[in-house]
Amino acid sequence: MLDLDRIVKIGFSAEQGKALLREMERIDYVYGSSSDQVKQASREDQILALSYALKVFGDADKCVNWLCKKWGRIGGEVPLALIKSRQGCIDLTNALVQIDYGFFA
Repeated sequence: MLDLDRIVKIGFSAEQGKALLREMERIDYVYGSSSDQVKQASREDQILALSYALKVFGDADKCVNWLCKKWGRIGGEVPLALIKSRQGCIDLTNALVQIDYGFFA
């Protein structure tokens, strides 16, 4: 799991990082831990996905709000829930690319 220091290093404030970590804990509680059959994402995969999200939104508050709200384009999931698995990090990055290029505008 990510730690606060790494989240802050990519550009989020300590308060925003704590909000992301709280949401990740809530997601683990609600959805459970990833099964052994699902390849868990490495910290690097997670950091890259969060860094790209921050770049796409250009504002950490907007980014945190988007990451922590259910979004219909990804099946009503909270985008932050995707970073639990390696495939989820890829799916999140793909959604962010589409947002970055205006496909979901």
